Amino acid sequence: MRKIKGALIDMIIRENISTLKNLIQKNIFLKLIIIISTLIYPTIFLLDITDILSIEFLNPMFSTMWIGFYSSIILMYFVGVSLINILLVLINVCIILFFMFASLMGGIEGPLALTIKMILPFIPLDWLDFNWLN
Repeated sequence: MRKIKGALIDMIIRENISTLKNLIQKNIFLKLIIIISTLIYPTIFLLDITDILSIEFLNPMFSTMWIGFYSSIILMYFVGVSLINILLVLINVCIILFFMFASLMGGIEGPLALTIKMILPFIPLDWLDFNWLN
């Protein structure tokens, strides 16, 4: 009974996601919103690197890296693959790789903490103590 219920929920979720994907691909306004959301992370990065915007909670290295990660995934999955979309994803990937390279100064714990913080942004930095690696 539990397997049938789980399979039914899985089927409903897949149908809802495919319906949402079709809706986004047909609606130009929703496509535009997703494309613009992909530009948020590079904009924050440029404003921070040029010292125009220097706010601690908008730190592109820890606080907002998840925006670049998840907006790129959403763009490629829901909008589709095109030259502009690939370029936007590559911009986000280059910025993320720049921070991953810079975080190597903290040893292997740096990129590991950035990866965890990028995928699970709600985890506090205090929880990412990797003393057990030493």
